[in-house]
Amino acid sequence: MVTMEIKNFTGKNIAQDQKFIDTHVHLCFNTPIFKRIASQNKITFSLDALEMEMDKNGIEKAVAIGIDMVSNRLISEIARKSERFIPVFGINLENKSNFRFYFDNAKKMLRDGKISGLKIYLGYDHFYANSRVWEPFYRLASEYQVPVVFHTGDTWDAMRKKEFLKYSQPLAIDEVAVNHPDIKFLLAHAGNPWIDEAAEILFKNPNCYADISGWFFEERNPALLGLMRRKLVDLVTVGGSNKVLFGTDWPLVSFHSYIRLVTGLFKPAVLKKIAYSNAKRFWSAKD
Repeated sequence: MVTMEIKNFTGKNIAQDQKFIDTHVHLCFNTPIFKRIASQNKITFSLDALEMEMDKNGIEKAVAIGIDMVSNRLISEIARKSERFIPVFGINLENKSNFRFYFDNAKKMLRDGKISGLKIYLGYDHFYANSRVWEPFYRLASEYQVPVVFHTGDTWDAMRKKEFLKYSQPLAIDEVAVNHPDIKFLLAHAGNPWIDEAAEILFKNPNCYADISGWFFEERNPALLGLMRRKLVDLVTVGGSNKVLFGTDWPLVSFHSYIRLVTGLFKPAVLKKIAYSNAKRFWSAKD
């Protein structure tokens, strides 16, 4: 049962004993834009610093998402050395001629057991989720039984040269979920600001889930944070407490800020699902 009361965003409701799986981080340590945003957020952007912050905040595991082939190879190597990281292959079709390159590399890395999922950057790549261009990747996901993550909702202007929100609005994912019932789909960012739309997709489709990452940057705007807490309650109420996964979008925001976002809103059993159990089940993460 969801506790509907929205408490003040004071940070006094941190769950001291709750473990977390962060289902959305970026380890693009050599990418200038991520280095800059980490610096602005006063986050030390390195693997050692990340693992220290994970320990400090009770983050047991993190899903590392690539944005290009450089980061895809990096996260697969990091995950090979540490079971704390689950690597997800990022597909970059900003240049349409990249299709064969990314498809072939995704297939090889799946075959070699180097990645655990695929991510499609809707809005950054100019195709709807139900576009035929993605079908070969859906077939790969089905063949190797790995989840597909969609970027949904707001786009970050600094990521690519041109982004179009019409492609990242979540509704087209419903058709994909219906046509591919054997694939688990994760709506990154829960479609923000179309969170109600994402919640309906979760409610309707048993194979759809959402993470709550990237709803805000590292800032202290009580009005915005209070709004997102209310939207989180709505998402869990409509989409289901078994369908919502904790995620941050680190280094765009700190673990501590996001832990404060989710704690104090729900009964302990519901918080445990969002913080840990749902992600463990979705990613089949091992203890």
